[in-house]
Amino acid sequence: MKAINVLTSFAFVLMACVLGCSSTGPMPNASDCIETSQCPEGTICTDGLCVELADTSDSSDPSVPNESDPSDPSDDAADSADASDASDDTDSSEPVEEPDPNVPVVTFSSPAEQSTFEQAESITFTATVSDVTAEDGPFAVAWQSNLDGVLFEQTVDDVSDLTLTTAALSPGMHTVSLVVGATTGGVGSSTVNIGVCGWVLVDDFTDEIDPTVWHVHRDAYRDSRGWLEMTNNLQGKKGAIFNVGQALQPGNVTMRFKISTGQCDTPDTSCFSSSCAADGFAMSVYKTNSVEELEVLLESTQTGGGLGYSYNGGVCSDITDCPAGTVCTDGVCETESFHIEFDTWYNGWDPTSVNHVGIMLNGDNQTHHIHEVMSSLEDNMWHEVIVTIQGTNVSVTMDGAALISGEVPDLNFKGGFIGFSGTTGSCTNYHRFDDLYLQPMCVFD
Repeated sequence: MKAINVLTSFAFVLMACVLGCSSTGPMPNASDCIETSQCPEGTICTDGLCVELADTSDSSDPSVPNESDPSDPSDDAADSADASDASDDTDSSEPVEEPDPNVPVVTFSSPAEQSTFEQAESITFTATVSDVTAEDGPFAVAWQSNLDGVLFEQTVDDVSDLTLTTAALSPGMHTVSLVVGATTGGVGSSTVNIGVCGWVLVDDFTDEIDPTVWHVHRDAYRDSRGWLEMTNNLQGKKGAIFNVGQALQPGNVTMRFKISTGQCDTPDTSCFSSSCAADGFAMSVYKTNSVEELEVLLESTQTGGGLGYSYNGGVCSDITDCPAGTVCTDGVCETESFHIEFDTWYNGWDPTSVNHVGIMLNGDNQTHHIHEVMSSLEDNMWHEVIVTIQGTNVSVTMDGAALISGEVPDLNFKGGFIGFSGTTGSCTNYHRFDDLYLQPMCVFD
């Protein structure tokens, strides 16, 4: 039984060695050992022979690199080195640098920088392109506006002279750019700044007015025939209507509206007119922090010769002494406002005894910064008025004819709520407004 076990053990070890030994190596003689302790390390004594053990290392052990494992960094490094060596052997030439492409130089010929045009007016842009040759083409050409986006795109072979004509630019300040790209990779561009003057309708009062947009004060109302009326032809009235849906921004602005005053029930008609006709009306822009402040301010404006815009807030030492919506200036509470008055009644502070149009500031109805006589104010006709503020310059046209133009050194237009007011006393008139338009800034300082 012992012999069989010994034989079996030897066969097992021999099989293990055949399957797993990496090398058989020289074997000691059969008489070399009686027990394993007499054999060299890594061997076992079997039937008097020191026999090498099979390699029992686990090929999955991460500590032992696997020759077939593609993740072995030593293999990658070797492969990379081999590839590098191969590359060195096959490609010893220096890379060829491509020359820099020609960059188109774009120059506008027209229009002149900071030119101004009317909306729908045909505008021609011309430009020349240099520092490129025909070999750099064909060329991609793009005309663009910062307000309207891409105006026109094309591909051309010749860029010596480029032209674009358009009448479709929207109102406002435009930066028009021309971008030219060469097939060879060079890209050049240039810009020109222009203004386009157009009108944006605020309201024509054809429909009922929106109370969230228009604030109606005291005796004013919208006439169902499609305009605003401040007083009706009645004694002792004061009315105002202001746009509170949007405030005007500070700076340059142009406003357009229609006016009509007289004693005929229907505008653009002739009727008997009494000599007792008064007092007048005004277009105003008030800088207040809220509609509530505007309402308080309008309650405090003066009737009669005050035309519904005049304000006398009394003396002050600082702003805490003044009502909300006003400021303390030179010891007097005053509004921050701009006014154009249409005065049809002579008061002692007026610069003339006849009807006149005046430029007024900050609720002061006695200081006429600019004024002009207007004898036909009370003819009951509709008249179109355009008021332009540019810096400290104010210009007014009526029915297309220049009426006022000049500097107002004290003017600092701060924007605010735009609206209309009018008053009567013992004498009366209708005081009508219609068709309010605003024009985005289109004229450069």
